[in-house]
Amino acid sequence: MEASTGSDDLVRLYGGFMREREGAKIMRNQHAFLTYIVTDEGCVIRDIYCEPEFRRQGHAKALFHELVVEATRIGCTYLSCQVDLKAKNAQQSFGAIYSQGFKPVRAHDNLIVFALELV
Repeated sequence: MEASTGSDDLVRLYGGFMREREGAKIMRNQHAFLTYIVTDEGCVIRDIYCEPEFRRQGHAKALFHELVVEATRIGCTYLSCQVDLKAKNAQQSFGAIYSQGFKPVRAHDNLIVFALELV
């Protein structure tokens, strides 16, 4: 049996896994995807990924802005996300998070949680 490595198949499978495991939803475009969970008050970003050769071209940012619109439409008052200090490229994650206006709200062990108030 040959393994399928097509990016559409992987995103579809990962989206199904996250939906089943955590009730997460997925947004995607040609080169990036974002997973998120809607809570009573806000929206928690679980993952954002963009193919390395397409980073810094606005693909992940476009998904983030799409999520802001959707979260606002359904009545969320904030977005939150977290960075694991031990994760590869954690410094890049900080830059992306701060550039979108997120503020740190708490830290625990190796995780820093950020929030962005939606108006």
